[in-house]
Order: sequence, then structure tokens, then C-alpha cells
Amino acid sequence: MSGVWLSWAMAGLILALAVRSDLRHRRVPNAVTFPAIVAGMMVMAGSAWSQHRWETFIGYVSALVLAAFFGMGMERGGIWSAGDSKLFLALAVWIDGAVPPLVGTEMLIGFTALGYAGIFTIRRYGIRRHSFRLFRRSQTESLSQACRFPGSLLIAAASVAAFLLSLTAGREAG
Repeated sequence: MSGVWLSWAMAGLILALAVRSDLRHRRVPNAVTFPAIVAGMMVMAGSAWSQHRWETFIGYVSALVLAAFFGMGMERGGIWSAGDSKLFLALAVWIDGAVPPLVGTEMLIGFTALGYAGIFTIRRYGIRRHSFRLFRRSQTESLSQACRFPGSLLIAAASVAAFLLSLTAGREAG
């Protein structure tokens, strides 16, 4: 149980440092992301090795590859910067240590994509006062134009949602 909380604590520390830097300087420093990725990979590999569970190790590696491709796609699409991609990868590594391999990455991808879809819809179509009626604002506004804000904020919101979902799933299982 302590390994689960260590993973979530590390994810929270990474998020706090990255969001603070992103809000102040509009960049996520490599000094935060690279050590977090390397340390997370070492801890996860050591965990799988000590349990002699190769399927766990394969799950961690496939989650890492999935998170890397998602981050690169978001970066290539102009939705977020390289720092946000590395932050996403670091969080995927640590969150997969708290839940079964690949589940954490899937939750993180799902909540992030859902958040961007919501932001894009609201920015593109708008919401009238309190009636929640959608109307068209701009037909030509792209997703990258609609989402001009620090990406670490949405990644942090997705991480918190994944944390809350894992808590409720843990209560139901236990």
C-alpha cells in the first residue's frame, strides 16, 4: 500500500513543480521532467523485477510507449509544447505505479482528451449566459488556437481525476 501512496505523492510533487513553472514562465523545465521520467522508470522496472512478473514489466513499457505517442501527437498537433509532453510522460510513469499497468495511462489520456474536447467546444461554440445553449463563434478556429493556455493545468486536472477514480475503484474492490 505504501508504494501506491509513494507513486501518487511523486506525481503530486512533479505536478506542483511543473504547474508553478508553467504559470510563471510558460515552460516546464527539463530539470523536473527528465529526472522524474528516469526515476519512475527505474522504480517501476525494479518493482516488476522484484516480483518476477514480466507481464507487469511489459505493461509498464507498453504504457510508456502509449503515453509517448499521445504526447507526441498533442505536440505535433500544436495543442501543447514539448514540456507538456514530457510532463505527461513523467506522470504516466508514476501513475502507472499506483494502479495496474496501462490503466493509469489510459485514465490520464482519457481525462486529458475529454478536457481538451470540452475546452474546444466551449471556445468554438461558446455558452450563452446560464441557458447552456451553444452557438457558433468561429468556423475557422482550430483546436490549437482554441487551447492557448498552460497545458500543465489540464494535465494536472486529468491527474487529479485519475487519482479520485482510483480511490473510488480501490474502495469498491476492497
